[in-house]
Amino acid sequence: WRNSEPFESFSSLFPELTIKEYLETRQNIIRIALENFLVYGVRAVTMDEIARIAGISKKTIYEEFSSKEELVNAAIEASIKEYRCDLDEMGSDLVSDFEWQGI
Repeated sequence: WRNSEPFESFSSLFPELTIKEYLETRQNIIRIALENFLVYGVRAVTMDEIARIAGISKKTIYEEFSSKEELVNAAIEASIKEYRCDLDEMGSDLVSDFEWQGI
Protein backbone atom coordinates (compact mmCIF):
# COMPACT_ATOMS: atom_id res chain seq x y z
CA TRP A 1 0.00 0.00 0.00
CA ARG A 2 2.93 2.30 -0.52
CA ASN A 3 1.40 3.43 -3.78
CA SER A 4 1.32 7.22 -3.81
CA GLU A 5 -2.10 7.09 -5.48
CA PRO A 6 -4.22 4.64 -3.44
CA PHE A 7 -7.32 5.14 -5.55
CA GLU A 8 -5.50 3.73 -8.57
CA SER A 9 -5.05 0.56 -6.50
CA PHE A 10 -8.71 0.58 -5.67
CA SER A 11 -9.65 1.03 -9.32
CA SER A 12 -7.43 -1.82 -10.39
CA LEU A 13 -8.90 -4.12 -7.73
CA PHE A 14 -12.53 -3.14 -8.30
CA PRO A 15 -12.80 -1.53 -11.74
CA GLU A 16 -16.58 -1.93 -11.86
CA LEU A 17 -17.27 -0.19 -8.52
CA THR A 18 -17.07 3.37 -7.30
CA ILE A 19 -15.69 3.88 -3.81
CA LYS A 20 -19.22 4.64 -2.56
CA GLU A 21 -20.57 1.40 -4.05
CA TYR A 22 -17.65 -0.54 -2.58
CA LEU A 23 -18.30 0.86 0.91
CA GLU A 24 -22.04 0.23 0.59
CA THR A 25 -21.36 -3.38 -0.45
CA ARG A 26 -18.98 -3.88 2.49
CA GLN A 27 -21.46 -2.36 4.96
CA ASN A 28 -24.30 -4.46 3.53
CA ILE A 29 -22.26 -7.67 3.91
CA ILE A 30 -21.43 -6.76 7.51
CA ARG A 31 -25.05 -5.85 8.31
CA ILE A 32 -26.45 -9.07 6.85
CA ALA A 33 -23.77 -11.16 8.54
CA LEU A 34 -24.36 -9.54 11.92
CA GLU A 35 -28.14 -9.94 11.73
CA ASN A 36 -27.80 -13.62 10.87
CA PHE A 37 -25.04 -14.30 13.41
CA LEU A 38 -27.26 -12.86 16.14
CA VAL A 39 -30.31 -14.89 15.11
CA TYR A 40 -28.75 -18.23 14.14
CA GLY A 41 -25.26 -18.17 15.66
CA VAL A 42 -21.90 -17.77 13.97
CA ARG A 43 -21.36 -21.48 13.36
CA ALA A 44 -24.75 -21.98 11.70
CA VAL A 45 -24.41 -19.12 9.20
CA THR A 46 -22.38 -19.87 6.08
CA MET A 47 -20.68 -17.51 3.67
CA ASP A 48 -22.91 -19.01 0.95
CA GLU A 49 -26.02 -17.92 2.87
CA ILE A 50 -24.68 -14.42 3.43
CA ALA A 51 -23.88 -14.11 -0.27
CA ARG A 52 -27.34 -15.38 -1.25
CA ILE A 53 -29.13 -12.96 1.08
CA ALA A 54 -26.93 -10.04 -0.05
CA GLY A 55 -27.52 -10.92 -3.70
CA ILE A 56 -23.80 -11.15 -4.43
CA SER A 57 -21.34 -13.92 -5.16
CA LYS A 58 -19.33 -15.61 -2.46
CA LYS A 59 -16.26 -14.44 -4.39
CA THR A 60 -17.30 -10.82 -3.72
CA ILE A 61 -17.36 -11.53 0.02
CA TYR A 62 -13.94 -13.17 -0.10
CA GLU A 63 -12.53 -10.24 -2.07
CA GLU A 64 -13.36 -8.10 0.96
CA PHE A 65 -12.95 -10.56 3.84
CA SER A 66 -10.24 -13.20 3.65
CA SER A 67 -12.12 -15.55 5.98
CA LYS A 68 -15.34 -15.98 7.92
CA GLU A 69 -13.38 -15.11 11.06
CA GLU A 70 -12.44 -11.74 9.55
CA LEU A 71 -16.10 -11.10 8.71
CA VAL A 72 -17.16 -12.04 12.24
CA ASN A 73 -14.58 -9.62 13.65
CA ALA A 74 -15.78 -6.84 11.31
CA ALA A 75 -19.39 -7.50 12.36
CA ILE A 76 -18.45 -7.34 16.05
CA GLU A 77 -16.51 -4.10 15.51
CA ALA A 78 -19.46 -2.55 13.65
CA SER A 79 -21.81 -3.56 16.46
CA ILE A 80 -19.53 -2.05 19.10
CA LYS A 81 -19.24 1.21 17.13
CA GLU A 82 -23.02 1.38 16.82
CA TYR A 83 -23.52 0.90 20.56
CA ARG A 84 -20.84 3.48 21.34
CA CYS A 85 -22.63 6.02 19.14
CA ASP A 86 -25.90 5.21 20.89
CA LEU A 87 -24.25 5.65 24.30
CA ASP A 88 -22.60 8.91 23.22
CA GLU A 89 -25.96 10.18 22.02
CA MET A 90 -27.65 9.15 25.27
CA GLY A 91 -24.86 10.83 27.22
CA SER A 92 -25.25 14.10 25.32
CA ASP A 93 -29.01 13.94 25.89
CA LEU A 94 -28.41 13.52 29.64
CA VAL A 95 -26.02 16.46 29.68
CA SER A 96 -28.61 18.57 27.86
CA ASP A 97 -31.27 17.51 30.39
CA PHE A 98 -29.02 18.45 33.29
CA GLU A 99 -28.17 21.80 31.72
CA TRP A 100 -31.85 22.52 31.08
CA GLN A 101 -32.70 21.71 34.70
CA GLY A 102 -29.81 23.84 35.93
CA ILE A 103 -27.96 20.93 37.51
